[in-house]
Amino acid sequence: MAFGYKDTDANWSDILTTTFAKVTPQFVDQVFAARPLAYFLARAGQVIQIDGGARIQEALIAKDNSTNTVTYTGAGTISNTAQEEVTSAIYEWKQLASTVSITGIEEAQNSGEAAFLDLLNTKIEIARESVVQKMNTMFYAAGGVSGTNPTDFHGLQLLVKDQTSVVGGIDPDNNSWWKAKVHNAAAAGDFSHTDSTVLDRTMMTNVFNDASVGGDTPQFIITTQDLHEKYEGLLQANVRHQDASLADAGFQALEFKGRPILFDDDCPSGEMYFINPKYLRLKVHRDRFFKAGPFIQPTDKDTRTMKMLTYGNLTINSRRHQGMIHGLTPA
Repeated sequence: MAFGYKDTDANWSDILTTTFAKVTPQFVDQVFAARPLAYFLARAGQVIQIDGGARIQEALIAKDNSTNTVTYTGAGTISNTAQEEVTSAIYEWKQLASTVSITGIEEAQNSGEAAFLDLLNTKIEIARESVVQKMNTMFYAAGGVSGTNPTDFHGLQLLVKDQTSVVGGIDPDNNSWWKAKVHNAAAAGDFSHTDSTVLDRTMMTNVFNDASVGGDTPQFIITTQDLHEKYEGLLQANVRHQDASLADAGFQALEFKGRPILFDDDCPSGEMYFINPKYLRLKVHRDRFFKAGPFIQPTDKDTRTMKMLTYGNLTINSRRHQGMIHGLTPA
């Protein structure tokens, strides 16, 4: 393969595009291994590629069918009243773009094959970290609604913490089942055992149990570094259990009720999330999932630029299976 000034402009663009396409699968794997929330969604099989549609639809169970589930004897009447247990939450498509650019002077300075590949790998690493950081920031925020970073993907602040905003087209004020189990440690009486804002295990147990339905329980807990350290200090020296698989993935994880508890720098201060990924999904368009386009040279710039596009949104189809505490302090 020839590189540098001996190649035509068309060859340069082809080389860049082909090389980037080859590393895209590894790029995606690394994106979903870099931060706890994305890692758990991927591990649970909840990064789901779909074919399209005007909007993203999530089927959900609004309430049980207790009216039509009865005991009877002999020829007793069996209720067959029409029920509407299953409805849908509707989410808008969001669009994420990341660009990789190489200037003419960078091409000239890295005209040898090895130097060129080093340059491209550096650009790929920068793009990957930019995507990771943007996604992670969005996933903890309240974006994606009017007035609050409306073009962003949804995040936990909206999907879990918010108890009043319309989510997925459903108003929680009119549908009490469409709310997560949220506690405010700073609100007097929110926890029956204490009015303190200092994290303790009883608070965690309360929220974990609130978000559990039988054996369907939160599968991981994410919080801030200072609250993670506070929790570690609550453990006895001989029970600091750690998840070996998560340690191998590079995460520092303790355990609570057999579930990993991790920290993330982007988790908002004073917050702790109890997540059941069975109901939390990153839905993405099959044809626009880190889709890398060609490197194009504009007529008025000495640079080649590639756009990498992802269409999707973070969605939820059962908020009541999620829990969180806000207003916490480590001491």
